[in-house]
This record gives sequence, structure tokens and C-alpha cells, in this order.
Amino acid sequence: MTARRRTGSDRDGDTDARARFLRARANRDGPLYSDATLEVLRAIRLSGVGSFESAAARTGQEKAQASVYIMLLATSEYITSLKFDQADGWVLTADGYDFEREQVQEQVARVGAAPALTAALERFEQINGWVVGAISQWQLTTLSRSPEHLWDPEPVIADLAVAEPVLPDLLAPVIALLPRFGRYPTQFSAALDRARRGETEWIAGIGRLSCHTVWAELHEDLLSSLGRHRNEDSVTPQESV
Repeated sequence: MTARRRTGSDRDGDTDARARFLRARANRDGPLYSDATLEVLRAIRLSGVGSFESAAARTGQEKAQASVYIMLLATSEYITSLKFDQADGWVLTADGYDFEREQVQEQVARVGAAPALTAALERFEQINGWVVGAISQWQLTTLSRSPEHLWDPEPVIADLAVAEPVLPDLLAPVIALLPRFGRYPTQFSAALDRARRGETEWIAGIGRLSCHTVWAELHEDLLSSLGRHRNEDSVTPQESV
């Protein structure tokens, strides 16, 4: 089977599509620059390798809706598909990282969220060491013991429960300005509830919105929304998850 030869009309169509894309980019207009698209791009960044399902879970969008934004971002070459070993999904391109960072900073400036983010990060850092310590202890213990002699999860669940009621109050001023932060208290509590029911993989499991995953993504979201990195301005000496 031979490939169809591209005609002049095909090339004209490509040129027109590219021109529309460049006009939208120059004018900051169209769905590519919507908060909903940014939420999907942010979700892919935070998850490392994103999928239609993981983007929907992190944005609260329907899977079909998230899929539309993913394809828009892929067409714009801000994300690309990745298939490597057990990884299969979408990752940000170099241009995607630059675009995402620019859009987040514009959003934060537009709604005046920097003071609320700074205050929330300061409070977060005060309890970060406690949560990280509990999760790290659980990870080390589960790795060092056989499945039939696992460490009792109740102490770590109790430690994580200390942070649970703090998150809604800590994030309330941020959520009022940046609603995408609203998922973190809910998802942390949901993971902790599953751990309480004996599903201990929800403490620090990967490939799911475990306590570990939610906490780490929240930390990164707070920092990067302020244009900071994890090794900057850390209040606690412990390494973050």
C-alpha cells in the first residue's frame, strides 16, 4: 500500500492551521490558553507520565473532556507520547515545560495568589517533616520485612491523620483563588480512609493517588506556583517526598 501523495491543498491546510495556532498564541486566545487546559498540562507535569485517566482524576474533569485537552496539547507539541518499559502515557516536552511555567506564573499574577501561596507553603513546611518522616518509616519497614511480618500500619496512619484536618484550613485561601488546589485535602483524606480500611498500598503506593503521591504533588504545586524548587527555602532539614 502506497502513501497518498500530499497535494497543494493539503499543504495549504497545514499552513492555515499553523497560522491559526500562531495567532492564538500571539493573542493568548482560544482553548489552548484556558484554565482548563492548563489544569490538564499541570496534571501531566505533576504525575510525571500522564494518561487520560490520571489527568481526569487530578482535574475533576470527565475523561472525555480531559482527552480533548490532551490532544490539543499534543497537537501544539507541548506534550508527547511516551512508551518505555512499563511507562505508557504523555510527558511534557521542553517547550511544554516553558509554556506551563509561563502560564502558571501568569495565572498566579492575574488572581494575585502569591501571598496566599507563600503563607500556605510556610504552614505546609511546618508539618512536612512529620508527614515525610511517617511515610519514609513505612517505606523502609515494608521494604525490609517479609509480607507476613509487615509493620503495624496503625502508627503511621495515626501520624498521617495529624495532617488531615490541617490541609483544608491551610489551603482555603489558595483554593479561593486557584480552585485546582481543592483536590488535595479530598484526595489525601480518601487515600487515608482506604489505608484505615486495611488497604496499606494507599499509604505510599505508586501509580495511584496515595497519601505519599498527593502530599508530594501538593508540595511541588505550591513551590512551582511560586517559581521555586524543592531545595529552596526549606524550613525542615528532612528531604521531601
